[in-house]
Amino acid sequence: LVNTGEPQRAAEVSEMLVDFLDRRGWEDGAIKARKRLDDLARMGTVLSLAELISVPGSEDMLHAIARVQEYQRRHRIYPALEEIFQALSVTPDYLPLHHLLGVLLRENGNLGEATEKFLTVARTYEIRGQVTQALATYGQILDISPLDIPVHRRVVTLLTQHGRIDDALQQYLAMADAYYQLAQPDQARDIYTEAL
Repeated sequence: LVNTGEPQRAAEVSEMLVDFLDRRGWEDGAIKARKRLDDLARMGTVLSLAELISVPGSEDMLHAIARVQEYQRRHRIYPALEEIFQALSVTPDYLPLHHLLGVLLRENGNLGEATEKFLTVARTYEIRGQVTQALATYGQILDISPLDIPVHRRVVTLLTQHGRIDDALQQYLAMADAYYQLAQPDQARDIYTEAL
């Protein structure tokens, strides 16, 4: 945070970390938090313990995420959505909650809304410089809509900018295949040429 020009935020995070480590039973809390974060990672939201601790009210956030996951396991989408909206009213800029909302929308069959939510989350991750999370979120969009050419194009650009050429080539192939499935063989050929 200091290196990215956010010394004030770095001081806040340091204070939160000290407060967390000063609590009695912090080790057990860290283990429980890690388990919940691992459950969240299986749904596509990767978050470190340090990132979670840096969020004001992180303990309440963890409990909210745990309740959402429990509702989700029971296939009770509407109480899960209500829980997410309640948590977002407290921390509206916490992207893992927005991502989880997208997952629930997808599970509920609201694919268009889920895609829009994931697209917003991915773009925000990009703006924040969190490319790995952005790419993972774009991947979820492509799981929903594998023929979304603009998303394929954005993923190729991100991968290329960050030196992941082999992954970019795989994405080029997926984009060419999408054009082929859209019955646009000329565009598919252009993509193959661009990849080459």
